[in-house]
Amino acid sequence: MKLPTAEEFLHIIGEKAPGNLATLHHYHFYTDKDGNGLLYEKSRKTVVFKATYNSKLYAIRFFLNDDHELFRRYHEIQNYLASRQLSWKVPFEFLTEEYYPVVKMDWVEGNTVTEYLDSIITQPELLSQFQSKLLLLSTELEKNNIAHGNLNMKHIRVERKQQEDVIKLIDYDSMFIPSLKEKDSLTAGTSSFQHPMRLASDFSHTIDRFSIWVFVTALEAFKTDASLWTKATEHGYDRSRQILFNYRDLAIPQQSRAFQIMRSYNNEALNFYADKLTAFCNVKSLDAIEPPQLFSKNSFVSPPKIESPEIKFAPKQAEPEKTVLKEPEPKPVTPSVVTQQPKIERQVPIIRQPEPKTIVPEKKGEPEKIIEKKALTPVTLPEKKIITKEPEPEKKFTPSEKKRLPVGLVISIVAVLALASVYFIKAQNRPEKVQEEKPVTGIKQNAPPEVKSSPQELVFTPTNISQFLFSLYQSYNKRDLPSILSNYSDNLNRYYDAGSVTKNKLGDIIHDLFIKPAYYECRPDIRTLHFNIQGNICTLSIAVTETIKADRRSKKEDYSSKIEYTVDRSFKILSEKNIE
Repeated sequence: MKLPTAEEFLHIIGEKAPGNLATLHHYHFYTDKDGNGLLYEKSRKTVVFKATYNSKLYAIRFFLNDDHELFRRYHEIQNYLASRQLSWKVPFEFLTEEYYPVVKMDWVEGNTVTEYLDSIITQPELLSQFQSKLLLLSTELEKNNIAHGNLNMKHIRVERKQQEDVIKLIDYDSMFIPSLKEKDSLTAGTSSFQHPMRLASDFSHTIDRFSIWVFVTALEAFKTDASLWTKATEHGYDRSRQILFNYRDLAIPQQSRAFQIMRSYNNEALNFYADKLTAFCNVKSLDAIEPPQLFSKNSFVSPPKIESPEIKFAPKQAEPEKTVLKEPEPKPVTPSVVTQQPKIERQVPIIRQPEPKTIVPEKKGEPEKIIEKKALTPVTLPEKKIITKEPEPEKKFTPSEKKRLPVGLVISIVAVLALASVYFIKAQNRPEKVQEEKPVTGIKQNAPPEVKSSPQELVFTPTNISQFLFSLYQSYNKRDLPSILSNYSDNLNRYYDAGSVTKNKLGDIIHDLFIKPAYYECRPDIRTLHFNIQGNICTLSIAVTETIKADRRSKKEDYSSKIEYTVDRSFKILSEKNIE
């Protein structure tokens, strides 16, 4: 059924006519400060009122869209949470007997994250405590196989109880519980707190990890420099909706000004969080995101030292000599001829091995011979045990090696030339394969180096597609017509109702639709992105909300749609249309 609009709900509650409300008829709804109208907060999907009944405050949340799956899930979530003692839980009830879908939740008097940070921003110890509380929240959620799914500045509330600040969570539309394991998320959360590659299928008890990392990283930055919060507008973000990072920062952290500023402080703890968050922004799967943790000196684990191949294998070749030399080696510390001999023998395989530069690169078998040759250096010593072991084979090999080296060089050169000739002959006979490889080198910077075998996958990766879309929508929001048109092919197979158009005609259409109006803004939801690759063509779809104001006197109007693009390997749009 069609549900009332926000304005109609205002009328229904304001009038309280018989038959308008079933269970909420006797509730008292608050009015604004001036007493001119009801106190409410509206979003795209709900309208929330503050009400009281029997001296208890409630948040009454009416839904504007008839979403049966969401309402069914609220029943499951209500039953699951009711059986658990959770520090962050706010008691709520999905009213089944009310005429309209509505959630009644206890009113939380606590502050939003924005309000709470305003009160503690100059107190690093309280910021540290907030970090610790967020980690405890993360642990408690995962321990109970729960994820909120949309942690942001408004859904996290900090309430004062018994001289202690306690975190409470509201709005459970995106919540995960075990019974929803095989389902997709109904909403993907606020973009400035979610992984840039999160899809609807990313739905498990670990999906809040990334959001917690975003919070604790920003809080560490505020401990280092409080002006990052107090002067947020100068750094380009909205304190009511973001905490230091926007979607672009998380999508392309290597180009993020926020990350650059954090690293400029050269603070060990801040570098730890920045490195962690950057690494997690770049992972392809949310499963690779680690549980949040606080910085400590033990947070860094030094990588194991790996010896070079020459140093690693040289002692094994000299092993027979070591066993011989250890027998006569005396233990006294006083220097003598006997103690110096084994020292020389131990150093020969490791220190002197790299010296013959003209021999080692040319023949794999040569290092072993050179090491045996170096063992001849102790021959000048008076110790007979050493001389009788090695001199005869060494004296035979040394002259012959010098004679054989030129022959080896000639053979190596001839072999290399032969292989090169075969390669170029094959390349000439197969020109198509050579041409196919050229586009791969063109996208070397954006493509993961490990996927060299498939040029198609190398071009159309989630990261490359997301960056393309971000650039496109950024051009639209700037209303930079040349920049917008640079994303389109010279000839489009289809552009909405205009059908097939050239770029010149497309420029006129875009100018009238998006450049000429008094106001235009588009907000894509990158987490709704789906794409399908067919050869050199990629078809992708994404949900977009557009706000347009025709002229100064007009009101802003929102339009939600799902757009399908067809792009080629150079990310030029060949077709664009609405599919919903």
